Amino acid sequence: MLISQVVNGLSAAGILLLAALGAVIIFGNMGIINLAHGDLIMVGAYTTVFYSGQGLPFGVCVVLSFVTAAVVGLLIEVVVIKRFYGQLNNTLLASYAVSIILGQAAKLIFGPATRTVPPAIAGSLVIGDVYIPYYNILIVAIALLMTFLTWALMYKTVLGLKIRAISQNRQMTECLRVDTAKIDTLTFALGSGLAGVAGAVIVPARVATPLMGASYMLDSFITVVVGGFDSLLGAGAGAALISEFTSVLGGFISEVVARIILLLLVIVLIRFRPRGLFAKERR
Repeated sequence: MLISQVVNGLSAAGILLLAALGAVIIFGNMGIINLAHGDLIMVGAYTTVFYSGQGLPFGVCVVLSFVTAAVVGLLIEVVVIKRFYGQLNNTLLASYAVSIILGQAAKLIFGPATRTVPPAIAGSLVIGDVYIPYYNILIVAIALLMTFLTWALMYKTVLGLKIRAISQNRQMTECLRVDTAKIDTLTFALGSGLAGVAGAVIVPARVATPLMGASYMLDSFITVVVGGFDSLLGAGAGAALISEFTSVLGGFISEVVARIILLLLVIVLIRFRPRGLFAKERR
C-alpha cells in the first residue's frame, strides 16, 4: 500500500509542479500575487475540453491551451495588472475580481456541470501489485519537460536574461534601454501560458469545473512558498514534498487531516524560512 501511495504522489507532484511553474515566473520575478492564477489553469482545462471535442490530438490541445491562456494573461496584464504595479492591496483586489469574472464566464459558456476528456494514453503499467496508469507517467514526463523548457528560456535566452535583470534591479535595467513594460507583459503572458498547460494536463486525470481555480491557486501558492519564490528547483522539490506528504499520510489517516497538518507545517516554515527552502540568495 505504501508503494502505491508513493507512486500516486509522483503523478500528483507532476500536476502540482505544472500548476506552480507559472506562479514561480509571475510571483518570483514580478513580485505579483495573482489571485486569478488558478482560473488561468481553468482556462487551459476548458480549452482542452473544447478542442478535444473537435477531434484534435492531445498534444495540439496542450499547445492551444498554452496559447489561449497566454493571450488571456496578456490581456489581464495590459488592461488590469499594469495599472497597479507597486500597489499590493489593489493588485490583490483586481486579480480577485478577474478570477470571479473568468469563473462566471466559464459557467456561462460551458455550464456548471463537470467536463473531462479521455486520457491521451490508456492502460497501466503493472509492477507486482502496483498499477501505474500510463497517463500518470505522461504527466510526470510533461512536467519535467516544461520545467526544463522554462529553465532554458530563463537562463539560455535574451528574454530570460532581461526578465532576471528586471527582477533584480529594475531601475538599472531601464538605464540600459530595456523596455521593462514590454518584458513585464511577456513575463505575465508566459506564466499564464504555463498555467494553461497545467490545466490541459489536469483535465484528463481529473475534471474541469468553472470554479476549479480556487483550489489550484492555493496549491500553487503553497508549493511556491515551500520551494522558494523564484526557484524552479524549489518548485519541483516543493511539489514532490507536498504531494508525497499528503499522499502517504493520507493513506493512513484522512486526506483532510493530512492537509491540515501540511498547512501547519507550512506556517512553521514561513516563520523560519520566509523565502522558502530553496530560495536564491540575493545581494
